[in-house]
Amino acid sequence: MPDDRAGKWSCLNDLAVALQNRYHRKGTIVDISDAILVQHKAIRLIPDGDHRLPALLSNLGNMFILRSTVTANASDISEGISAHQRAVQLTPDGDESMAQHLTCLGNAYEQRSTLGSKGDVADITLAISYHKKAVQSLPQGHENLPVMLNSLMTSLLSRYYRKGDVTDLTEAIAVEQRAIKITPLGHPNRHMWLSNLGILLHIKFEHSTDPADISKAIELQRKAIQLAIASHKQIPMYYNLLAKGLGTRYKAGKDSKDISEGISLLQDTLKRIPNGHVKKGDMFIDLGRMLRIRFQDSGDSKDILEAVSQFRLAALYTAARPSIRLEAARMWSSLSEELDSSQTLDAHGVVIQQLSQVAGIEQSITMRHEKLSDISDLSIAATAFAISSEEFETAVEWLEQGRCIVWRQLNTLRNPMDDLRAYDPELANRLSHLSRSIEDADSLTNLGVIKHTATLTERITIQEEVTARLKLIQEWNKLLKEVRNIPAFRNFLLPRPCSEILSDIPDGMVIVINVHSSRCDALALIAGVDVPVHIALNNFSYKKAEELRTRLQAYLTWHGVRMRDTGTSVKEETVSRGMRPEQVRSEHESILHEVLHDLWLYVVKPILDGLAISRPTPDPSRIWWCATGPLAFLPIHAAGIYGRDKKVPASCLSDYAISSYTPTIATLLESKMKMAKGFTQCETNKLLMISQPDTPHLPPIPGTTREILAIEKLLEGTGITALCLERDVASKGRVLQEMERHGWIHLACHAVQELNNSLESRFYLAGTQCLELSEIIKKNLPHAKFAFLSACQTSTGNEKLAEEAVHLAGGMLAAGYLSVVATMWSIQDCYGPEIASSFYSHILISANGADLDSTAAASALHAATQKLRKTLGDTEASLLAWVPYVHMGF
Repeated sequence: MPDDRAGKWSCLNDLAVALQNRYHRKGTIVDISDAILVQHKAIRLIPDGDHRLPALLSNLGNMFILRSTVTANASDISEGISAHQRAVQLTPDGDESMAQHLTCLGNAYEQRSTLGSKGDVADITLAISYHKKAVQSLPQGHENLPVMLNSLMTSLLSRYYRKGDVTDLTEAIAVEQRAIKITPLGHPNRHMWLSNLGILLHIKFEHSTDPADISKAIELQRKAIQLAIASHKQIPMYYNLLAKGLGTRYKAGKDSKDISEGISLLQDTLKRIPNGHVKKGDMFIDLGRMLRIRFQDSGDSKDILEAVSQFRLAALYTAARPSIRLEAARMWSSLSEELDSSQTLDAHGVVIQQLSQVAGIEQSITMRHEKLSDISDLSIAATAFAISSEEFETAVEWLEQGRCIVWRQLNTLRNPMDDLRAYDPELANRLSHLSRSIEDADSLTNLGVIKHTATLTERITIQEEVTARLKLIQEWNKLLKEVRNIPAFRNFLLPRPCSEILSDIPDGMVIVINVHSSRCDALALIAGVDVPVHIALNNFSYKKAEELRTRLQAYLTWHGVRMRDTGTSVKEETVSRGMRPEQVRSEHESILHEVLHDLWLYVVKPILDGLAISRPTPDPSRIWWCATGPLAFLPIHAAGIYGRDKKVPASCLSDYAISSYTPTIATLLESKMKMAKGFTQCETNKLLMISQPDTPHLPPIPGTTREILAIEKLLEGTGITALCLERDVASKGRVLQEMERHGWIHLACHAVQELNNSLESRFYLAGTQCLELSEIIKKNLPHAKFAFLSACQTSTGNEKLAEEAVHLAGGMLAAGYLSVVATMWSIQDCYGPEIASSFYSHILISANGADLDSTAAASALHAATQKLRKTLGDTEASLLAWVPYVHMGF
């Protein structure tokens, strides 16, 4: 049949629907994929303006959403939403089919919400609004009304899961009861509505604890099984739901018949479901949980061993969604560690593998961070077990793979691909082009976020952007697979093995400190040593680290060190009620000394002893610290016993080593590689300076002007070009523009760490303008070399994302800067010029002619802070002044 023959589009549409129906019968994914291809062609061939086009678009959207339920592919959902949006847009108001199109669009948004983070309810709320419009547009008694009520119920239930508002659950029950009431007894979908009401009552029982609710839920699932034909695709799900209901009733009433029947039902259902079914992984977990529950009461070891087996099967079941595999692997690792530790390494291996899959690149950065906020410590647990098993190389690899996942994904897109380009220039160029296109899609942070008041046209435009980016990612993944099929590139862009990491360690050593509730350890990676050196921190614990972090945080809050200010003072409202200020001062004045003392005694000194570093030297060692857990928020570089008591000699880390921090070892090695390749001198030796002495609504910081003048004076006659943007001249647009032209940047201004959304952490620029972390990481700065962040809280981080290094300093490293000076808390304005002047003096002394050298930054900061310490002594005020300055990077 030639394409220009009238009616061919109709035949193609019939074929697509037939393929879709066969998929419903057999569940073969190729059928629904073929249906999508055929339907696409039908839409291309239908004449422009044909009134039947919305129906074809709606069919296509349903096919995409149907496939996404199996693949969990974000691109399928995005395509489905786009198709349904167009169907709604092309349907005239008052058309009878509008209700169906609105329902389908609501279902599509509902499906997308299942891939979102637990706190994201925008898609669900949008789905509810579309479902309510559809229901309201139909007259009472319409045959499609029960279907649309059921869709509304599903979205209300989803929002209940996200927000926990019982009002949504109550409304969902009422909606489903209405759907059942108006559905004729012989209706083919009645069993679905009954099962759904059973689910709702099961959930209600968790609040009401009314035995009638759970018994009614079980009864409804039994009725659904009776009404559905034996071959119906939902039958396995109904058995699963019945089994879960029986398990819940057993926990409440302890009737052994319930738990035994539930386990038998699940075991039988798993035998019936073919491999490849997406829900089979969920059922492995459900069975494992029920076996574990029965073991807790019966003590029968067969049950708990079988539970471990079921969790293992779920974790290894590749057809399951990453979140399901991760959940199963967590339970597998936990139980196997107690019962059969020979499996635990394998279980933790799956956990590490699935972490980056759960927070996949197809999601926005904000969404990825939200998902990681509850699971970012899993890599620490895995590492702790690997260390206990003396698998030190595995421990290093797992910690690298399980931390700073979002930054690593960003760096993967920016990989220079030199080796691939030498092998196949065309392939490398295609991959580089796709990587840049993904970044340039302007969707790294708030991809697909839609205001509630947006029009349908605006929603369609945003959805097109989302779909376009997801298509790019699909193509990128396909091309990446092609590259890895080349034998020489089978590990292309994959995490490096420990042996390769060790071979590239720069002069000095990287010390990784793993802080977990079960144990605390240091792993030293030393240049020239081909195995990690393990040092057990037997007298340190997660509890101790958390205590130190909490005490330090309370101390900093009491001192009001939140922003760069003209001084520090105790604010009236920060003083505890019922205590005089002098009492509060007495309690707090020694805390910082104590925190640094304990860091020295329990962490740093044991590490130095383990490395046989026994005395200070004129040429201190270079150490990069990579800390985890609460320790990531503590000033390891300043650990020591300071000379308040003349009987106890001062001894601190800065006498033994020049300290830097690195979010991951890979970050350090990538900086080393970039340094080895060199820079264009005319670009990297340009210094951009930003000064904001009087930001509106914030304390004045006049020291920033003196700071910049001091640096300018130091640069006179060096041949180094410096550009200063001050006050209104330092607009956000101008600063971003100049960052691309300068290799060095010095920011002397206010900054703030935003805890609720770390990507909104920001520098204050001209007027009320802000430069946010989200905008910095979008930049790919080819000349970036060094950044001095003479502001506050620029390396503070977010406690919920301790393993992700989400702070302004981390953002500068992600944007391409090799070396960053940042602060852990507020800096006093009077000391800013002093530290900066001393720092740049040392940099210029070490510089080769007019070549600024960021590798000297750590030494320069060390010298600058030590100079200030010598000037001020070892008082509490002195520590507050120099300790917050840290160096990150190469």
